[in-house]
Amino acid sequence: MKDKTKGRLFIIIGAIVLILTGANYLGHQRRINEEKTAKVICTTYPVYLLAKSIAAHTRGPEVQLLLPANTGCPHDYTLTPSDLMKLSGSRILLLKNGLGLDDALCETALKSNPSLMVADTTAGFRPIMAKAAHCKKSDCKSKSEHHHGTANPHMFASPDMASGMVENITDALEKLSPSNKVQYRKNAAAVIFELKELEKAFKKADFKQKNIAVQHDVFAYLARLAKLNQAVSLHADSAQAPSPAHVAELKKKIKENKVTVIFAEPQYPADFAKMLAKECGIKYAVLDPVASGPADADALYYVNTMKKNLAVLKEHLSK
Repeated sequence: MKDKTKGRLFIIIGAIVLILTGANYLGHQRRINEEKTAKVICTTYPVYLLAKSIAAHTRGPEVQLLLPANTGCPHDYTLTPSDLMKLSGSRILLLKNGLGLDDALCETALKSNPSLMVADTTAGFRPIMAKAAHCKKSDCKSKSEHHHGTANPHMFASPDMASGMVENITDALEKLSPSNKVQYRKNAAAVIFELKELEKAFKKADFKQKNIAVQHDVFAYLARLAKLNQAVSLHADSAQAPSPAHVAELKKKIKENKVTVIFAEPQYPADFAKMLAKECGIKYAVLDPVASGPADADALYYVNTMKKNLAVLKEHLSK
């Protein structure tokens, strides 16, 4: 009798174990399926590049760019109906740049879908405080003249800051998809290694000419890393033609600071920068802050673009 009782007990215990195991398995599969159907939406192109590199070789969630890849910095971008469609649904992580660059855009996104999970990729880092606005409010006819308030939001344009953004993005992705944690960490470590190597290379570069002229303040963090001084900012990224007085002021600053090259950006028209360089008898070159680029960029696009920037700086400032 005792043997029969023990046998029944073992059967009951076995059945309970099987039920619990099956329930755990089903729960695990449900969580995996939820993670696969989740989405990661990035407000800016550089955030998209970094997030895509971290999420490489995983089964999901999918990483998408909210805006067209050629948009550049979304200072005054207005979300379209197709943009808002990307934000519809549940379990969506919105990765933002922060520091005022895309705050208005994110507010609109949250109004459209209050269930969005939002992560700030520049949170926890001390920003460079922006200089005073270059024109009076009453004179400003374009929002794109970059009145950012108190903080410069262009951390993404320098590899040392980008490595910190990678850490923030990785933390956010892990919370959305815990099953991919190991691969996320592996990918992030590889990206950070490349960025740290770039950081060392910029710091070691021997630039003879320290004062540079730039199109606008997007290179503040890169200049700090490379020990360069943005002595002149053209503020020539808007459609409004510069006044003769502004041109004269720029020529004076270029001469006083012994600037030998004007660095423009591929995201903006270069006519004025080229014209000013010619009139001042100095060089013209292009640096890419990676604010925009090809939609099908590979995982190394950011790193390779920064390597090209370093080569351009060495070519024009090391002699």
